[in-house]
This record gives sequence, structure tokens and C-alpha cells, in this order.
Amino acid sequence: MKTDKLAFWYLIATLLLAIAGAVSMNMTYFWYDEHMYIAASIFVSKGYSLYQDFAYLQMPYLPILYGNLFKILGIESHYLLIGKLFSLFFLTLASLVLYLLSRRILHDRFLSLGIVILFLLNLNILSSAALATNFIMPVAFSIISFYLFYISFFENRIKLLGIMFAGIFLALAIGTKLTFATLTAPFAMMIICFMLWNKNSSENYRKSILCILFYLTGIIIGLLPVLLFISDLESFIFNNLGFHNFNTQWRQITEFDGPMSLHSKLQYAYRHFFKSDNLILLLAISLGFGLSVRIFQSMRETYQQLPAGTTLTFFLVLIAIVTALIPTPTWSHYYSIPISFLFILLIFSFATDSGKISTIHKRLIIILLFITTVYNGPSFLTFISRLSHEESWTALKLQAISTNMRIALLENNIGTDRKIASLSPLYALESNLSIYPEFSTGPFLYRIGDLLTAQQRDHFVGTSANSLSELFSKDPPAAIIIGSNEDGDLTALNQPLIEYAIANNYRKIPIAGFTGEFYIMP
Repeated sequence: MKTDKLAFWYLIATLLLAIAGAVSMNMTYFWYDEHMYIAASIFVSKGYSLYQDFAYLQMPYLPILYGNLFKILGIESHYLLIGKLFSLFFLTLASLVLYLLSRRILHDRFLSLGIVILFLLNLNILSSAALATNFIMPVAFSIISFYLFYISFFENRIKLLGIMFAGIFLALAIGTKLTFATLTAPFAMMIICFMLWNKNSSENYRKSILCILFYLTGIIIGLLPVLLFISDLESFIFNNLGFHNFNTQWRQITEFDGPMSLHSKLQYAYRHFFKSDNLILLLAISLGFGLSVRIFQSMRETYQQLPAGTTLTFFLVLIAIVTALIPTPTWSHYYSIPISFLFILLIFSFATDSGKISTIHKRLIIILLFITTVYNGPSFLTFISRLSHEESWTALKLQAISTNMRIALLENNIGTDRKIASLSPLYALESNLSIYPEFSTGPFLYRIGDLLTAQQRDHFVGTSANSLSELFSKDPPAAIIIGSNEDGDLTALNQPLIEYAIANNYRKIPIAGFTGEFYIMP
């Protein structure tokens, strides 16, 4: 009894550490990707049309959701902070559904809570949730989709409505990030296998057909809003596919850093999966299945039910890994998809009706939590310690800098309705200054702009280093903002903006708390 209490309080302590680490990483971490996602959401909230009035190089659901929430809630400042809180919300949602799934399969609160804490201690998952981007939101939707599919397809009786909602949530993930489209295949495969297995049973065969129809209906319903954005099919395809091909070309031409070849991408994936917390997860899954194999063999009902869910999860992990290798270059955030499903695989590996094996699993989860805490604890404590420094709260710092820039414009008798030019647009947008729609994606569309024709740049609402003078000749910028090092190494990309500012006698003035450069028109 005393041991159980100690184990319980240990779980609570590690849970508090995980929550503190997640919040502190979210509040103190920043990367230049966030400029595009929040800028697009702000544009949507102000009534601009996605893909037509400005570029957004992903599927449309994140700016649709965030932008409309900004509008409904009357949010007119602290956009980045709200976006980061949304990311924390989706991390919480993913954790909650993972707990519900684990309770459903393991029937054990201790193990279920332990697995969720492991999820929250995983640095790959947390780094995805630390950014106001489209990394964690589709992960949450895909876990919800799996949960709904599991309880509707694998349990006692088939629930067609649940299967349809599983399709809807997977479609929401796809509408947020296109790479999640590959996850439809394993779900469809399970239904088709069930249909083939029961082809001699007219009733089950009919149910299989209905399952496929309801699943496809869910996918279609979930993707219906996308139809609103394909009236300009060329722009839709460019923003979701074409840009990424040009981006690969740009990296090859400039020799910009990143795993580009298949060999380097495989090496990157290997190093990533065998990092300490992911290696611990893989070992836990292996041990879990190893301990349970005899139980599966001796209990016919469990053997029939659980391996079906295990098989589905295994194929989801496999196809998610392959999908992460498709983009060039590949990045760590792409692996949040397979890693999130590895936690579901861990749940299945712990599934057993044996009390003895369950006790071993509980001891194992404590050991896993301890090892993960030892490895990741220092990183967590570093982020937590930053919370005591006001300048480390990135969203608040950026908003304060933006406000100071607005004040500087007013003090120099420059209208705040004039446009700002910057590859770091949130410095302007946070205090409701205007930017050129051509800079809505930050550095992304701009850097490949010279690979496009003038007609393409005009159609896709972009600009480039060599076409800045043409853009500014029509409407000179009130100010030019050169982001700080926190916005990534954009030195080469920013150079044409600096040269324009100097050539046109823009004045460089200091902004409190800002380590970048701020130029105002003469």
C-alpha cells in the first residue's frame, strides 16, 4: 500500500514537471515559421481571402480556425500569444484522448496516466506544441480519429456514426496539413480486410460496405470547406504543392542547410528515432509485447481483438515514417506523426488480462518515466527557469516591440496606415500595423520568388529580392523591419531590404528590446 502511494505521488510529480515543461517551452520558444501561420490568421480575421489576397503555403484549416476565433473573440493584439495557447490546447486535447483510449484498452488509471506523462515528456511532441504552427493541431485530430475508429469498429458492435466522425476528424487533420492524407490508407485497409474476411457472411459483408461508405462520407464532409478555396485551382495547387518543389530547388541552388538526399534523410530519421526519449519508447513497446505474447496466445478473445488494433497502429506508424521522408528536406517536426502513434502502440503492447503482467507493466512505466526524466529533465528545467525572465516570454516580448515600433512611427509623424516591409511580419501585425500581402509568408515565398515568372509572382501574391524596387515604387514602405536572430538566420534574404533602406535614405532608429534593425522612411 505504501509503495502504491509513493508510485502515485511520483506520477503526480512527473506530471507537474511535464506540464511545467510544456508551458515553459511554449511560452519561451520561437521560430520564424510562426510568422506565416499567425499572419495568415490575422489576414483571415480582417476579411482577406486565403490564397487569392495573400499566400499561405499550407492547407487552409489553421488560419480559418484561428482567424475566425480572432474575429469572434474580438482579439486585436497578442496574436502570437493566443496562437501559442491554441497549440497548448491541442496538446492537452491529444493527451486527454490518449488517456481515454488507454483507459478503454488497459482498464488501468495508473498505466494510462503514466503513458500520457511519457507523451508529455517527449521532446519531439513538445517542440511541435511549442510553436504556433500546424504541427500539433493535426496530431490531436488524428489521435481523436483513431479513438473514434477504435471504439466504433473494433469493439462489440460496429457504430457507423462513430466511423463517420473518425473520417471527419482525419479530414480535419488533412485540411490542416496535407501530409496526413496518407493516414487514410491504413484505416481503409482495415475495413477492406474485414470485408474480405467476412465475404461469406452476407450480414458482415453488408456492414463492411456501410463502413466504407460512412468512412468516405466523413472524409468528404471534413474536407468540404476546402472546396471554398479551389475556385482558383492554380493558386491552391501552388500553395500546397508547387511551392514546396520550388523550395527544394532553391535549397539545392543556394546549398541551404537541410537533409536533402534520400540517404541523408534516412540518416536523419535514424538519429531522430534513436534519441533518448524515442529510444526509450521503442524499448518499452518491445518489452510490452514481449511480456504479453503468452497472454495473447492463451486468451482467444483478446488475441482476436487486440492485434487488429495493433496492426492498424503499426501500419499508421509505418506509413507516417514514409510520409515524413517524402518532403525535401525532412525536419524533426514531421516525425511527431509516427511518434504520436508509437504511444498508441505502447498502449496495445501493455494490453493484458493478467494481473501479474499488469503489475510488471506498472513497474516498467515508473522506470521509463524515471529514465526519461533523467534524460530530458535538464532541458525542461532550462525552459522553466526562463519563465522568471520577462524578456524570455517570446510572445509578450514581440508584442511589446511591435507596440514600440508603432509609437516610433507616430513620434516621427508617419501614418500607421502605411505599409511595413518585413520578412518577420508579426513585428508589424502585433500592433495592427499594415504589411504588404507579398510578405505574409515571411521569408518563404520571398526566397523562391526569383524562380517564378513576374506573372506567377503577381498571381500568387509574392515578391522577390530582384522585384522589390518594382513593388516599392508603387507604394514605398513606411518602415522596414529586419528581424533579430530569434527569427532565424535570414541575413542574406534581408540584405536587399537593407540596401533599399540605405539607398532611399531611410533612417535607422533604435527600438527598446529589439536586437534587429528598424528603418523609417525619410
